[in-house]
Amino acid sequence: MDNWQTIFRFSAIIYVVHFMTCAVYAQSLPNLYFKHLNQSNGLSDPNVRSLHEDKYGFLWIGTFNGLNRFDGANCVNFHSSPIDSLNLQGNNIIHIIEDRNSDLWIGTQKGLSKYNYRYNSFKYFQFFGTDQQKTYYYAFPFYIDHLEKLWVHLAGNNYVFDERNNHLQFITAFSNGNTFVNQRFYKTLKWYVTKAPKGIFVNYMNGYQERKVMPFFMNAEKAVGPPATINHVYIESDSLVWLAGELGLIALNPISREYSTYSAHAKADNLVATCVYPYPDSDWLLVGTDGEGLLLFDKKKQAYIAQYKHLYNNPNSLAGNHIKQIYIDSKQNLFVALQNNGLDYTNLNQIIFPHLLSKEDALKLNTENDVTAIYQAKNGDIWCGTNNSGILIYDEDMKTVLHHVLAKEGVKSIVPFGDQKLIIELKGNSFLIYSLLSKSFTPVAISSSISSMGSLSINQFLKDKSSNKLFACTESGIAEVLNKNDTTLHLLLYDHINDKMEWPNVSQLIQLPSKDILVQAYYTNLYLFRQQGAQYKLIKEIARTPYNINGSVLMDNMLYLSTTSGLLTYDIKLQQLAETPLLSSYCTGIAKDNDGQLWISSNNGIYCYKPKENTFRNYGEAEGLQGPTANVGTMQCLSDGKIIIAGNNGINLFNPKDINPLDLPFRTLITRISINDKFFSHGINPILNPRLNLEHNENTITFQIVPVEFQNATHRKLSYQMLGYDEFPVEITGASEVRYAQMPYGEYVFSVKSAENTEATLMHISIAPPYWKTTWFIAICVIILSTLAVLAIYCYGKWIKNQQLQQLRIMINSQEEERKRIASDLHDDFGARLSSLKLYIQAAAKAVPEAHRETHKQTTQLLDQAIAELRNILFNLSPKTLEENGLAAAIKDLASNIERLTGIEMEVNTDTHSAQLKKTVQYALYRICQELINNTIKHASATHIYISLVYRNDSLIFLYEDNGVGFQIDNVKKGYGLTNIQTHAQAIYSELSIDSSLGKGLAATLTIPLTAIDKTNSKT
Repeated sequence: MDNWQTIFRFSAIIYVVHFMTCAVYAQSLPNLYFKHLNQSNGLSDPNVRSLHEDKYGFLWIGTFNGLNRFDGANCVNFHSSPIDSLNLQGNNIIHIIEDRNSDLWIGTQKGLSKYNYRYNSFKYFQFFGTDQQKTYYYAFPFYIDHLEKLWVHLAGNNYVFDERNNHLQFITAFSNGNTFVNQRFYKTLKWYVTKAPKGIFVNYMNGYQERKVMPFFMNAEKAVGPPATINHVYIESDSLVWLAGELGLIALNPISREYSTYSAHAKADNLVATCVYPYPDSDWLLVGTDGEGLLLFDKKKQAYIAQYKHLYNNPNSLAGNHIKQIYIDSKQNLFVALQNNGLDYTNLNQIIFPHLLSKEDALKLNTENDVTAIYQAKNGDIWCGTNNSGILIYDEDMKTVLHHVLAKEGVKSIVPFGDQKLIIELKGNSFLIYSLLSKSFTPVAISSSISSMGSLSINQFLKDKSSNKLFACTESGIAEVLNKNDTTLHLLLYDHINDKMEWPNVSQLIQLPSKDILVQAYYTNLYLFRQQGAQYKLIKEIARTPYNINGSVLMDNMLYLSTTSGLLTYDIKLQQLAETPLLSSYCTGIAKDNDGQLWISSNNGIYCYKPKENTFRNYGEAEGLQGPTANVGTMQCLSDGKIIIAGNNGINLFNPKDINPLDLPFRTLITRISINDKFFSHGINPILNPRLNLEHNENTITFQIVPVEFQNATHRKLSYQMLGYDEFPVEITGASEVRYAQMPYGEYVFSVKSAENTEATLMHISIAPPYWKTTWFIAICVIILSTLAVLAIYCYGKWIKNQQLQQLRIMINSQEEERKRIASDLHDDFGARLSSLKLYIQAAAKAVPEAHRETHKQTTQLLDQAIAELRNILFNLSPKTLEENGLAAAIKDLASNIERLTGIEMEVNTDTHSAQLKKTVQYALYRICQELINNTIKHASATHIYISLVYRNDSLIFLYEDNGVGFQIDNVKKGYGLTNIQTHAQAIYSELSIDSSLGKGLAATLTIPLTAIDKTNSKT
């Protein structure tokens, strides 16, 4: 039981101690280091009137000359445009609030406007028509209720505006513009506070009807308190309202009507308060003043506990002392609007390295703050040597300067010599010895074992902890420092080391375990020596070192070297120096804290390195560092675990345990898009736009990407990648423009994110192919080419056919001409001879004896037969009737002749009217008719033949029928006759159809188009 009581008591004590520690830490006064936003870096006007953080983390800043959107690095300005209804109306931005759709309601000197976030456009509401007296009036939107109606001050009165019905309802005239509400949006508004020229009104509501109005601090009946101007109101609860005005800070209970004023500060009386804002998660208030900067008020103590003012020599202080407005966003970024000085901002939870010996402090101490040497004595005092103003000796907590010595000397180094002495190296290669016992300085000379060299330039002093010897690294090598007498220090050069080096100008000596030492020659070589007895033996040259080592820390078997080329590592077991630095930066010092973390000073602030995690964290002037670069040799870990670092702007002293990085999440957004290097303003706001659809010639794309945060936006690590185009992500720092030139068509996704945040902002991009590479265009081209190819083939085939037909016609015409010639020759020569022969025979008939009369008669008959046969041949070769009387007469003549010779009944029907056919058509039809008749005579055994030649519509129809035995067309071998018929039919572009079967005779139809039978005078 006693054990449990002991454990309980011990636990209670631990809890109380922990609670007290947390309480003290939570209530420790904040260090505020401000950054500045003004006209030089994008703000449209140095006088800020309104501030608002939107859903996406941007800060909207209303000024006397336009609206600004600030992302922590850049300002985007929106100005009034009277001729553009889609632009802002009025440049004096009075107040800004945000609705559920992320749209902004903006009050200006010209009335009420609404910013549509999605489409990046403005809408202006003109409530009072064309009344010239109300063309310009102040608007102050201040609340959106449960019905999503807007409460707004317009032209001296308060109204409720229902945008859906475009209805404006009057509420009250008890208002002078600024109105303050005590609750979140989208609830029923029960009461609010409005400013008057003097004092305030507290307005109690019953729905949209005013129930009661209570005046305070004004010239009015039953008003509480003296008349006073009230600048700002913060409503903490129904029973406590904080007022900032000419009476200072006022705590008012509107129910009991009691109040208290707080108008005095330790450094000023009769404060004029301009604004008041609650400090998050504490009992503090931030109070802006007119001339006294920013005050911190403790509500429990009912007193001001801190003041933040403009300091002339401190760029991280407020830019001015006249505060107009205070605003704290969701990430506890504090924004302070200053009269005529723009906007200052910081983060209340940002890590701040305490800054000592500022320029103001140095002026008060009649010294400078360029600190070049740091040393902590055994009693805890901290010696700080300066470049030109001697040494400041602080107490262990660095809160008080105990002594200022050697006020006009420049100090290079302070090193212990023995147990009770210090060596002070001054500028000009002179030295002092300080006795801790007698507290006195003694000038000393430097002698060396090389008498001809005179005094040597010393690069480093190093005390051997095991032997308590002091060594010096000089331009002639390593030397042991001996106190020859009270006025001389003798340098005993170690030739057994120096002779082994290529160049003995030693800049750094590092002691290692097992009696090993590393020796660096100035910017040339690094050597490993090992102690053997009273001397050192060269083990090997480790590496060429075209850099200088400015400090080292040993952890386990790894030596970390702070060099001018970065942070390097030396493996003691492998006796090997890493070729690649862990950190590529000019490093001036290194220290190890009690948690095994390394702190490295560099020309880019300081880095905290965690070897187990292999991670770096960088801190700079934004976190309160004295400057971007510390002086060599000024970074040390003190006896209490704190780390001190100094440079040309003072000292930082911090406890590494208090440096807990604040990594607030932030969004990386695309705020601007340019297409072909021209601003792309169509469609959706780039911040909200998830997709870009572009034409093939809109393929040069520029994105402006920004990290929306206010701690250190310009140094945030970001990465972007065009998925489908970039093989790997590209890393950048801070807000940047990313340009992709001449992108090929296709589908892409542009991804951008921060190093701390794995959630990426994505934009899908579709670049259409040129129309000549689209599927539809290729399909059309294929169809067109295919059609053209078919047409070409068709035309070529038709041309070939025409050529063939032309050749046929030429051949037929040639045949006809040849037949005419043959017929003419036969008629003129052979026919004439036969006729003459007949005449001769007839003339000789009288002289023929009777016995030969019969022979003569037979001869005469044969001659007549020959003449008749010749006539038939001549008729077949070139029918004279066809030449003289045309086709119809020729066919009739042919039919008559056939009927006379064969006895076959011939029926001819012709209806050619007076049409004169082309010679080629007449010849072809006549020859076809001849071939058909010949076939009938030879093979059909027909007794009747029917021939018809008539016009039907646009064609000439030739019909031939017989009543012969017929035949199977498929079984008939195509002979000369049928081939001759088809050839003549093709020659006149006609369609030939032959229908026949066994026992049913023959029917042949020839259809000749008009193009072949047009009238012509041609004889071809």
